[in-house]
Amino acid sequence: MSPNTVKFVSEAENIHNKMIFDAVNECLNEFRIEQTSIINQMPWSSKPVTHHKRKYSDLVAETIQNIDEWSSIESGTIP
Repeated sequence: MSPNTVKFVSEAENIHNKMIFDAVNECLNEFRIEQTSIINQMPWSSKPVTHHKRKYSDLVAETIQNIDEWSSIESGTIP
């Protein structure tokens, strides 16, 4: 592979990894206890801040379900 191809693939992989991290972080924001008021809500979030007491396994399962639902949209794919 040429150096330009390697650089392009590396950059695309970094962007993809950041996208996954940001999506998981958005899911976890729904469960964060330290968010005590609407002031702490992320400006782009459409859900109001709520407080949940859940088991870790439930949190992981629901986060995975949310990511699966979001990925089914296939936003940004090249046809």
